[in-house]
Amino acid sequence: MPVLLAYSGGGVKVADIASWVGLGWNLQAGGLVTRTINWLPDDGANGYINNPYDLAQFNANPDSGPACCNPNEQGAQLLGHMVNVRDYEPDEFNFSVPGYSGTFYYDQNLSEFVQIQKTNIKIETQLHFSSERIIGFTITTPNGVKYHFGGSSNYLEAIERIQTWTLAYDGAYTSESNSYSSATIPYYQSWMLREIELPNSDKKVLFDYESEHNIKTINKSDEEFVAQMWGQCDQQYNIYHVEKKYTQPRIKEIVFPGGKITFEKSLVERRDLKNDFALEKMSLYDTGQNLIKSFSLHTSQSGAADGYNYNPPYIDPNIIEEGTQRLRLDSISVFDVNSINAHRYGFEYNPLKLPQRFSRSIDYFGYYNGYDNDDLIPRARYRPGVPTGYYGKANRSVNPNYTQAEILTKIVYPTGGNEEFVWENNYVGMFSGIESDLYRDHLMGYTKVFHSSGCMFEDTNPSDGYDFSMPIDIPQHSDGIMEFDITIEGCPVSNGIQVLGDTNCSYSLFLIDLTDAPNSPQPLLEPKFIKFLTPGNSYKIAATYNGDFQGCGVTQTQLPNEGGFQAIIKYTEDPTPEEYIHSGLRIKELKAYNSNFDSVPSLWKSYEYVNPDNAPAPGLSSGMAYLLSLNHMRNYRPSCYAPNDPGTIKISSNTLATPVTGSSLVGYRYVKESFMGPSSSNGYKLYQYSNLDSNAGYPYGTAYFNSPFPKMYEKSILPIWRNGNLLKATIFDKDNNIKKIEEYLYEGANTFHRDSKDFSVQVFRMPNISITDPQVIFDNNIYVRHYGYTTEHHRLKSQTTTDYLDGGDVTVTQVHTYDNNP
Repeated sequence: MPVLLAYSGGGVKVADIASWVGLGWNLQAGGLVTRTINWLPDDGANGYINNPYDLAQFNANPDSGPACCNPNEQGAQLLGHMVNVRDYEPDEFNFSVPGYSGTFYYDQNLSEFVQIQKTNIKIETQLHFSSERIIGFTITTPNGVKYHFGGSSNYLEAIERIQTWTLAYDGAYTSESNSYSSATIPYYQSWMLREIELPNSDKKVLFDYESEHNIKTINKSDEEFVAQMWGQCDQQYNIYHVEKKYTQPRIKEIVFPGGKITFEKSLVERRDLKNDFALEKMSLYDTGQNLIKSFSLHTSQSGAADGYNYNPPYIDPNIIEEGTQRLRLDSISVFDVNSINAHRYGFEYNPLKLPQRFSRSIDYFGYYNGYDNDDLIPRARYRPGVPTGYYGKANRSVNPNYTQAEILTKIVYPTGGNEEFVWENNYVGMFSGIESDLYRDHLMGYTKVFHSSGCMFEDTNPSDGYDFSMPIDIPQHSDGIMEFDITIEGCPVSNGIQVLGDTNCSYSLFLIDLTDAPNSPQPLLEPKFIKFLTPGNSYKIAATYNGDFQGCGVTQTQLPNEGGFQAIIKYTEDPTPEEYIHSGLRIKELKAYNSNFDSVPSLWKSYEYVNPDNAPAPGLSSGMAYLLSLNHMRNYRPSCYAPNDPGTIKISSNTLATPVTGSSLVGYRYVKESFMGPSSSNGYKLYQYSNLDSNAGYPYGTAYFNSPFPKMYEKSILPIWRNGNLLKATIFDKDNNIKKIEEYLYEGANTFHRDSKDFSVQVFRMPNISITDPQVIFDNNIYVRHYGYTTEHHRLKSQTTTDYLDGGDVTVTQVHTYDNNP
């Protein structure tokens, strides 16, 4: 029975809560079934599986028009007051057992669960005798092994309470959902592996758990800003946190035909998660209960960095204090049968500390970026046609100087050797989404200072009419956002802010667009402001003394006032304009040392992720992602009503992100793996992987009437199993000669597309319209769409290997056939 400690090298997010073995680590022991609840729990009385108002009934009663609504028609079933008695969207279930993992949904048309993608495993459910809630699963693999999950309370992670906290301009609110819990029979979000039943045998593997109760977590789910439009609606700003209280089973013992493994947790409660305890020891015994060896896990609490923190005013201070701590795995000691410490593995991490879990110092994807943000709304020009259409204050760009905070950097082995991990940020050169103009890439910052001290900026052209001037060339690959901070002596102060342009100011400042409007100087009348300038254009900032200028290098003492000025101008440039820095980390180098005293690695692997010379865009990143930043909607309906209301802009702190493979948001077409010895190259491998698949062959639409469903909330079930499959591996020797090529061909078999209208109705709800018109339904302020799925068997069809030998090339092709080939 394999029991593994696995580390995730993609990076640590600021809001991550460490598992019971430490931040970034996970204990893998057997298997697990989990689910994400969409709308209502599927197995509830009104859930997707049991509700008599299914999609067949929904589709049989279409709306007679876009306006709601006849009580028997579709629109009436989607109203806000029906939200707890209708469920037209299935939950997502995920499973993992040795050798298999995947996703499945319930399909009302088939009255059974379907796997996305298809495999030859069988999934069965176990229902509670009275409530018919799902309390267990049995997964049978093609070789006949049965994995039994859940079944009784010790094997179930139960949701006890879901509570939402909201902070708005007018106060703080809390609401508790009664759709996810029950005092006697709660809903379950995870089913633990209980038993493995081996085929043609009475031998079994048994799992025992110990439940931890009253586990409570609070996570920020979103910050949203609703901009006022045309003066018709109030501006809104809301901060949302979700509190989840649940019971969590922890593995206690695994009994298998050859013995057993026991798991002991610490007696000391974790400081970063109340009512939870770290794993402290694992012990392996034979069938006679004799100890073979044991493993002690040594953990500590890593404190958060000072600064960059945010303390929500309405959240329990004890929870906030928990957010300043993170459980960290420091080392593992291995003891022999005599309990003698025979081996020790040590772990070292990047010394840069993360801020506390509620910090706003995060990039688009939740990783630490080191910027001291006042909110989480990414600053961008959300109304391109309006020069003042900037909203948000936050810099949510990825910052490579901070992404690697507290990431694993070294493993020290009992032999005295060690292995170092060198990480770098992901970059993408291809994506299928939109809104790249709003994605703030990692930028190089520039600062210029324009002042009247000395003669550095003296304007010697008398025809200009300026006393001082300084050119500013905006880089072609700048975002055009310029920050100005101006101080002029003599200007009066009102409410702590200088009043520029006043007659008492010693100088007047101007900005001139030398490229497009050289004869139209713009007066600068605010001390601090942000202005959008055209990338690639040349500008000039100029100053004129408002009295009789006495020349540079002296203090002006004539009327209206003595003194000088200073202007600080900040702008940026994208150093990689054809690439975008993206989510998390990738491995750059692996270095193995025989001793801690060695300065040169005995084995050194390095990785490059760029397109080769014979591919499109050579030298640029081969990374691919489905989406960049997509965090706003321009057609948000406000919580007020006016004739011909144009709608508002809603901006979310969250960024929609779709995995490319598994849970990774980035995939690569090409990866070069180079091998180095202590003094020379040992050659390299070049891997080529399949491209991004957007399921262009899906034959059904998603529209529901003409509802303009916001893309930032759209759900899609994409065939991500088609992404990132190895197509070709080329092996080169140290002299760059090809030694071997392996090529792979895949096929999709038994492909099936479920019509979106027969699978799911997705609803996005907005604030109810508050008017007195009795013809308007108050809770019909919604957008609606459908989504379906594609599933298939995806498999290797052939593999061709060519060896380049001195005596001639040898090519061998293996063709794979399957008993269910179409």
